[in-house]
Amino acid sequence: MSKSSKKPMFSDTKCCIVFDLETTGLHYDAEIISIAACDLQTRSKFYNEIRPRNLPISKIVSELTGLTSQQLYRKPFWTTVGHAFWQWIEKLLKDTQKKELIFIGHNVRSFDIPRLLRESKRLLRDRPFFECEAVWGLDTLDVSRKKFSHLKSHRQASLFTHLFQKPPDMQHNAMGDVNALVTILDHLHNERDIDLKDVVYDLRSKHAKDLKQCAHLFKLSNMNSRDIRHFWKNTRNRDFAIQNLHCSRCDAIYSSIFQHSCAPSGT
Repeated sequence: MSKSSKKPMFSDTKCCIVFDLETTGLHYDAEIISIAACDLQTRSKFYNEIRPRNLPISKIVSELTGLTSQQLYRKPFWTTVGHAFWQWIEKLLKDTQKKELIFIGHNVRSFDIPRLLRESKRLLRDRPFFECEAVWGLDTLDVSRKKFSHLKSHRQASLFTHLFQKPPDMQHNAMGDVNALVTILDHLHNERDIDLKDVVYDLRSKHAKDLKQCAHLFKLSNMNSRDIRHFWKNTRNRDFAIQNLHCSRCDAIYSSIFQHSCAPSGT
């Protein structure tokens, strides 16, 4: 099949974002210290390093990623980088006139996507993530396990080495890993017996809890007093709000409803 007649990897309605995160560790509360992304259609790229809230980072993380505490100290916090990242996504959707969004990465189902959503809870308000007709996820770890079940290891580096007979460059570097995965995807797309659509999953369904919490958080910041009291009656909502309301508007709301909830009965 000639290059000009080759079918697109996904439908023309999807904006396909290959991305990767580097974090301060593997634990749930690990912070993002670098993010890289590439749009498969336009090949537009995004990369930035982030100063974590807790410094210094461990020696092991520095050795793996090549990032040091001294370097990250001078970088912007996630609030700034995350805002720029979602603005980049928004511009891509507008420029390409796509109606659906798909996030692609290796081990993103259980690691990168949950962390990206958690860190973006206060940034996704009024962003296209909620306005898309559909939001999908594709984990190339699933592809490797399904299509290359004979491999002893399904790490991205192992898959790359299997396909190209050489190791990838710049491992554990967010942009290097994204470039390697784009190369893998281009190769898999040329293999007629591999249909990447087989492993696409509904991200909104998979991460419904995270997204619902995002929606609650942003809705709360615009509630009137009566709506706040109704929201506050739900214990799950209350616990989530206590943990996540940090902006000035939300702090004022939290202070108000905390005083209201703690007020003695009959007052």
